[in-house]
Amino acid sequence: MDFNNILVMIDSGDEYKPMRPLLEIDNSQSSDVESFQNSTLRPILKMQNEAIIHVFRSHLAKKKLPYKELKIEKKKLLIHEQLKSDRSLKQFYIKSTLTLFTVQEHEFYANHKSEINKRITTLLIERLSSQAEKISL
Repeated sequence: MDFNNILVMIDSGDEYKPMRPLLEIDNSQSSDVESFQNSTLRPILKMQNEAIIHVFRSHLAKKKLPYKELKIEKKKLLIHEQLKSDRSLKQFYIKSTLTLFTVQEHEFYANHKSEINKRITTLLIERLSSQAEKISL
């Protein structure tokens, strides 16, 4: 899989916003980045859940990792290790998330890139870990 040729930016990204699930999260006491996480990142990742799982399954198969045989805690550890150490996997997930941003969200991202990339990775680890058994199917 050539991850560098995957990223295609839509003119504004606004056409994807109505497809995002609405999450009831109170952002009144949140920082700007935390509010962005709750209003943009979480809905995008929830919307992409099946694709996120599929990509991770494909990654496991490509790397020939013995995921199915592991106990649940070891599966979660493997998820964490792969998303922290495999640069191409992490970049693929980040770029896949960015393609669903609106222009305004891209502008915010440009000013907080490092923090948002960390949050995307952390949210992906949480999302995949909470579905560790589903990945085995």
